[in-house]
Amino acid sequence: ELIARDRRQTVQPGDEVLIPSPHYGTFFQNTVACGAKPVLVPLAESEGFIPDLERMDRAVTPQTRAIVFCNPNNPLGVVWPRDTIAALAELASKHDLMVLSDEIYRDYIFTNPPPSIAALPGMKSRTFTFGGFSKSYLMMGLRIGFVVGPEQMMSAVKKLHYCVVMCPSVIGQVAAMGALSCSDEELKPVVAEFMEKLKMLYHGVEAIPGVSCVPPGGSFYVFPNFKNFGLDSMSLALKLIKEAGVITLPGTEFGELGDGYLRLSVCVKREEIVEGLKRLQAFFKHDTRMEKEV
Repeated sequence: ELIARDRRQTVQPGDEVLIPSPHYGTFFQNTVACGAKPVLVPLAESEGFIPDLERMDRAVTPQTRAIVFCNPNNPLGVVWPRDTIAALAELASKHDLMVLSDEIYRDYIFTNPPPSIAALPGMKSRTFTFGGFSKSYLMMGLRIGFVVGPEQMMSAVKKLHYCVVMCPSVIGQVAAMGALSCSDEELKPVVAEFMEKLKMLYHGVEAIPGVSCVPPGGSFYVFPNFKNFGLDSMSLALKLIKEAGVITLPGTEFGELGDGYLRLSVCVKREEIVEGLKRLQAFFKHDTRMEKEV
């Protein structure tokens, strides 16, 4: 019914979806599940992991139907600014593309917050905005969220949601109702604590000789570059677990363009961040097998 009504607003087998990458893994997987082709558009560390709009534009073909991205970004920790969001909106309008914007970390922006892309002129009718309670209210395990999108398509989204998960758990729904009663003042200390921990983690990692890292602007993560040490991401992550007692996530969990990087998180106590940084610094300083000219 939906496809017959408006093919322009659907993703079908053979269509393409642009994904700026490194990217959150399920963007790729969900595209494949729809029978469409993920098109990874590289994000360069040298450009602060901000999308190059000319590169994005060149990636568009007659089969392109959508753009999917996360802002603030998981795993990169960066926040794309207002001008980037506006340029992405222009690109979507120019090529008549849908936009799927994951804004689950929106309450954890530590720079000037950009607008939601759906709020820009002409974008409401072509944008799906995803949010939830997991990050803002520290309800990660309860998996309760929401999506806002074009009215004529949301009925189909509801039907699919019913088939896949039916409904959130009662516990999650009750917790979400409680979270909605929290004022901004109650949340400010939580956000401030995460901001300070993120700064601590960034400065500690960036101080390791041979490591580079784009400064984070939001979310819970940093995405440092360890390429100077000559190991792929998975090998390095396993080595750190076994020999330093530090758990990281290999950059390849976020696409092949993440190789050479590790994602580090601040979802622990401050003293654990301090201890983790000490172990990392000691590991790269004293393990002669990791030495390499930098």
